[in-house]
Amino acid sequence: MLRSRIIYTILLFSAIGFYLFYGQYIAFVALIFAVFLPFFLYAITLIASRKIIAKFADCNTVAQKFVSSQIQIEVDNESMLHIATAELTLVSETVFSNEKSREIITIPINANQVTTIKTGVVSKYCGEIELTLKKIKLYDFLSLTSHTKRLNKSLKITVLPNVYEINATPQISLEPDDESHSFSTMKSGDDASQVFDYHEYHEGDKVKNIHWKLSTKLDKLMVKELSLPISSAVCVALELGACEEKINQLTQIDAQIETFTSISSWLFEKDIPHEVEWYHPANSCAVKMKLSSVDDLFLSIEHLYNTKPHLGNMLLDEIVGRTIKPNSSHMIYITNSINNSTLKPLFQLKESMGVTVVYIKRETHSIPDELKKAMTAVEINLVEVETSTVQAGLQELSL
Repeated sequence: MLRSRIIYTILLFSAIGFYLFYGQYIAFVALIFAVFLPFFLYAITLIASRKIIAKFADCNTVAQKFVSSQIQIEVDNESMLHIATAELTLVSETVFSNEKSREIITIPINANQVTTIKTGVVSKYCGEIELTLKKIKLYDFLSLTSHTKRLNKSLKITVLPNVYEINATPQISLEPDDESHSFSTMKSGDDASQVFDYHEYHEGDKVKNIHWKLSTKLDKLMVKELSLPISSAVCVALELGACEEKINQLTQIDAQIETFTSISSWLFEKDIPHEVEWYHPANSCAVKMKLSSVDDLFLSIEHLYNTKPHLGNMLLDEIVGRTIKPNSSHMIYITNSINNSTLKPLFQLKESMGVTVVYIKRETHSIPDELKKAMTAVEINLVEVETSTVQAGLQELSL
């Protein structure tokens, strides 16, 4: 564009000189043409811009880490005017860190056609990436003038965390809970709202539990085994982004979410009911979700992605400050900050439940030996997981 303007400036001064030296009618016409040419070109571009629409189309909104997510953009030119050069501005923002990157895509836009642009987004971290078509800048035929049209079309890409296999076998006792809607798949109980299993009638079985329709069909008395409602045996407490040095430490936040996802998948595999809890800074409160299925797990991840990281042990302080007795028999506390102020609430929780601390650390950071000894003394399990080797660290997990 700069080159075109330099050439135009030379031609304009040439037209002025031609008119001043010759003063003929043809020189005057050439001067008027040179002066009004940019205005004419801009008017054409402005008219064309009113018929140009840009949007996202047929995009995959779910992606894996380090895998390019294919993004398709359609620019529809409904006018009869051709745009030789257009610059489309695509902004990518990582929700957790608010880090932005900008890409300028240069394309021609043909008249009465839809121009398709294919690009990709690759993320090193799990979370949400918000893509925004901010604007499109249209140049005239000679690239002398331009018109910018605001678009502000957005698209969110969800980058899923990696799920690592954990080979340990948990030793967790399931506590009965009459008010729970979760039922044991291993043991029967006395809740008539759900059937656990059926067996043939034996002496001592309650007559009211006989399933008469099934008995008639099988020509023998069959008895319903009722279900046992149980509480969530494990609470996974995720202290999201508690790093004291920098709140937007994406490497550690990424490892925290992958650790939670892997632990939850492991508990599902072992048929252990559990729940997840995290702190929501915008609402100044803790958020708790019971996880009854893998769908619940992915829903919790979606909510986590909409939660901003925070400083300090906000979740731990909230849990300890409650007056109600916890209904879980064990808590897995995932954090990347362990210090002296963390020990007191952990010791208080240990009095009412089992506690396992999963510490997400960078290679140069370790928990001081005196803190490790203090936790060992009260039988708090400590698992240290490096951000670069999450799977290897999780193999040390034991409940």
